[in-house]
Amino acid sequence: MIYIGTLIAIQFIALTAYWLFKKYHAQAVLLFTGLAMLTIALILGFDIPELTNSTGLKGFDLFKVIQETFSSKGVGVGLMIMTIGGFVAYMKHIKASDALVYVSMQPLSIIRKYPYLATSLVIPIGQLLFICTPSATGLGLLLVASIYPVLVNLGVSKLSAVSVISACTVFDMGPASANTARAAELIGMNNVMYFIENQLPLTIPLTLLLMVLYYFSNRYFDKKEGVTRQETVSKEDFKVDVPLIYAILPVLPLILLIVFSKYIQLFQLLG
Repeated sequence: MIYIGTLIAIQFIALTAYWLFKKYHAQAVLLFTGLAMLTIALILGFDIPELTNSTGLKGFDLFKVIQETFSSKGVGVGLMIMTIGGFVAYMKHIKASDALVYVSMQPLSIIRKYPYLATSLVIPIGQLLFICTPSATGLGLLLVASIYPVLVNLGVSKLSAVSVISACTVFDMGPASANTARAAELIGMNNVMYFIENQLPLTIPLTLLLMVLYYFSNRYFDKKEGVTRQETVSKEDFKVDVPLIYAILPVLPLILLIVFSKYIQLFQLLG
C-alpha cells in the first residue's frame, strides 16, 4: 500500500508542476491537489493529520482537517507573512530599499577592469539584500534598475547580467522570510536560531560555489557569443533622492534580531 501511495503522490506532484507551468491559478491548483491527495489517503486507509477534535467519521474529518489547518496557519504564519509584506512595502514606499541597493553596489565600481569578477560579486551582495528585503520581485526590479546597466557597461552580456541578478534570490533565507518562519515553526525553533544554525552553514559554501560557476560559465558563453566590451546601455546611472542613511532601515530588523538573540547574549557572558 505504501508503494501505491508513493506512486500516486508522484503523479500528483507531476500534475501540479504541469498545471503551474501552464500558469493555472496557483492557489486553486495547490488546494485541489491537496484535497485530492487527502481524499485518496482516506480511501487507501492512510492516517490523515491528527485532529484536535475528531468528528468520529473519516469523511467529515477531511473537512475538519481543512478547517483546523486554515485556522492555525492563518493565525500563526499568516499574520507573520502579512507583517513582513507590510514592512517590505513600506521600505519600498519611502525608498529605503533604493538607498540600500545604491550603497551596496558602490564597491563594484572599484573593480571595473574585471567585469566577470564584478558580476560574480553581485550574488553575495544581492543575497544579503534579499535577507533584509525578502521580496524577490522587488529586489529583482531594483537590481535591474541599478546594477544591470553597470554590469552591461562593464562588458558582460545582457544575459550574464540578468543571470546573476536572478541568482541573488535562489536561496529563500533570513529571519524575515515567510518560508523560514514556516520551516522554523515545523521544527520548533525561532527564526533567528534556524537562520544561524541551519541556513547559514549551507548558504555560505553554496554561495561561493555559485560565484565560481557563474564566473566561468558567463565568461565562457559571452566569449562563445562574441560579446565585446563596449558601452551598450544609455540608461542614466541609478540614483536615489532620499538620504543614504535610509539604507540602514531595511537592515535594522535583522540587526535587532541577531543582536538580541541568545547567541550574542552567550558570547557576552563568555566574554
